[in-house]
Amino acid sequence: MGISLRPLVGVVLLVLDVSRLVQLPWLDAAPNLYAAFVAYLSLRSGPLTGGIWGFGGGLAVGLLEGGTTAGPLSLGGLLAGSLPGLVKNLIFWRHRAGQAVLGALAGAMYGGVQVVAAVLHGQVFPPVIPLALRVLADALLTGAACPLIGMLVERMERRH
Repeated sequence: MGISLRPLVGVVLLVLDVSRLVQLPWLDAAPNLYAAFVAYLSLRSGPLTGGIWGFGGGLAVGLLEGGTTAGPLSLGGLLAGSLPGLVKNLIFWRHRAGQAVLGALAGAMYGGVQVVAAVLHGQVFPPVIPLALRVLADALLTGAACPLIGMLVERMERRH
């Protein structure tokens, strides 16, 4: 047994998310790679593991961004990391398409919590439809990234 590479993958994905290097300008959307990663962890290792990783990553990003978003990001990370593992028996999660659906759920949870928190704090005023459409696009991109990240982690763990 070697050392797990999951923490390294998690840190790299967090840095990519915070730096916004994976932004798709023509869609004004980006996959949340860390949410896809914690969704994959939740599917493979259980909702508790995914939830802990998601909460920790959301807290880290929130603190890096000045601390005002630490609460919503932590809650979003917790939900993104735990919900896919809780509902995985409702869908064929071992297939890549099932992982994509659950990754999209994780992306929607992560982005949705941030939108709700922004509305409750008066930072976003109705109509929130454009923002909701962006969260939907982010969620779909996160869903597409989930099986790819899963394949990457599996390949790294086999070689290590």
